Amino acid sequence: MSGTGRTNSAVRTDSAVPTHTAHLAPFWLLDICCRTAHGTVLFDVHMFRKPGLLFTCLLGRLLSSGAMAAPFPDFALPGPCATSKLAATINPSPQVVSGGIPATLPVTLTLPSCSGPDTAATLPFGPAPFPVLIFFSGFMNKASWYWRLARQAASWGWLVLQYDISGFPSAAAELHLFPEIVQWLNDQSMDPGNLLHGQIDLGRLATAGHSRGGKIAALAYTRIRDFVSTAYLIDPVDVSRFSPESADNPSAAKALAASGLAVGISAAGRTGSCNPPEGNYERFYAAAGNGTWLSVVTGAAHAQFADGGCVVNAAADLLCGRGRGVSRPTVAALTATPMLAWLWQQLEGREVEEGEPVGPSPLPTFYRWVAQQQAAGRLQFSVKGEAEALDWEEDAAEIAAMADMYAPAAAPAAGPVPAADLAATEDDAQCEPVAASASQRR
Repeated sequence: MSGTGRTNSAVRTDSAVPTHTAHLAPFWLLDICCRTAHGTVLFDVHMFRKPGLLFTCLLGRLLSSGAMAAPFPDFALPGPCATSKLAATINPSPQVVSGGIPATLPVTLTLPSCSGPDTAATLPFGPAPFPVLIFFSGFMNKASWYWRLARQAASWGWLVLQYDISGFPSAAAELHLFPEIVQWLNDQSMDPGNLLHGQIDLGRLATAGHSRGGKIAALAYTRIRDFVSTAYLIDPVDVSRFSPESADNPSAAKALAASGLAVGISAAGRTGSCNPPEGNYERFYAAAGNGTWLSVVTGAAHAQFADGGCVVNAAADLLCGRGRGVSRPTVAALTATPMLAWLWQQLEGREVEEGEPVGPSPLPTFYRWVAQQQAAGRLQFSVKGEAEALDWEEDAAEIAAMADMYAPAAAPAAGPVPAADLAATEDDAQCEPVAASASQRR
C-alpha cells in the first residue's frame, strides 16, 4: 500500500435522520442441520454452493425454534443507525498530482452511528468496525448530489467516502489516486486520537459510482483486487464516441470481461446523449461475469440518479433527457435497495456459504421487494447466467414462502416505493416550474 495522504482539516456536521430499527434477534447459527418433517438430514456440502437454499434451511430452523420472531432487515427503509458527515482533505503524493489530480482533495465521509440498545443485533453488516464504500461521482457532478444514496448506506452501517475533484483528470489518474485514499483511511483508523479510530474495516471495501463514476468503480474493482471486495455500478458509461478509448481512458467493460467478475448494476430505462447505447449499462452487463445483478429503473433517465437542486437538475435533464413517471427520490430508493442487497450478498452472504455466523439476513424482504417493484412496473430485475437466474428464482420462492409462513409482518407494504419518504430539499415536484421554464427557453 502506498501513499502519503494526511488530514489537513475535519469539520463534522450532524443531522437528524429517521431510522428504522428492525428489532431482529441475532442469528445464533449453532445448529446448521436442516431436516424434513420426518427428521431426515438434508444438509450436505452442496448447500454451501447455494447460499439461498442454505439460508432457507437456517431460517426454517431458527423460526421454528422461536429464535427469531421479529421482522427481517428491510433495505427499502432507513436503517437503525443515525448518520453524520465529516469533511476532510487529503494531500495526494507528488506522483499522483503530476497525473492531474489536485494537490488538495476535499473528502466527504458519511458516517454511521449505531450505538443504540440492541442495534448490533439489527445490523446485517454487523457493528463497528464498519465496511467502507468509496463512491465515485459522475462527470462534473458533485459528491453532495448523491446524498440520498450515501445516507441510506450509512444508516445500515456503511462508512461512505466521496470526493470532489477539480479539473478533468483521466480515469487512469483516478486509479493511481485510489490506493492513496485507502492508505489515508487506514492511517485515520490506526490513529488513537482520530474520530475514525477503530471504525473502519478495510477488509470489507467496496466501490460504487454513477455514470463515469461507475466506470471508475469497475476499473478499481478489476485492477486493484487487493483492496476491493465488490462493486456496484449505477447507470455506468464506458468509452464511446464522446469519450474514445485510450491509455488514459481504458475500457471498464473490457476489464470486466477479462476478469470474469460479477458486479451489481442499476440502470436507467431511458437512454440519451449522456448514456449512449454503445457505452451504457448494456455493455457492462454483457461483459460482466455470471451472477451479475441488473436492476433497470423503468422510466428513469441518466441524470435522475443525482440531485443537484432545481436549476442543476433542469439543465441535466435537458442535456441527458427527462425521466417518465418517476422522481429523483424514487430513483434513489430503487437504486439504494438493490445496491445494499448486492453488497450484503457479496460480503456477508459468502459467510453463510461457509457456515459462519452472520448478521440478520435482508434476503426475505429483498426478494419480496423485487417482486413488488416488478409487479408495479417500476423495476426490471435480472440475474446473468442461466444457472444463476434459476437459482435466484428458486431461492426467492423458497425464502419468501418460509418468511411468509413464520413472519408475515416482515413483508413491505404494497403501494408507493417504501424509501420514497427520503424527501429532498428540492424535490422534483417543486422543481417543475424551473424545468418548464428551461424547456420553453430551449
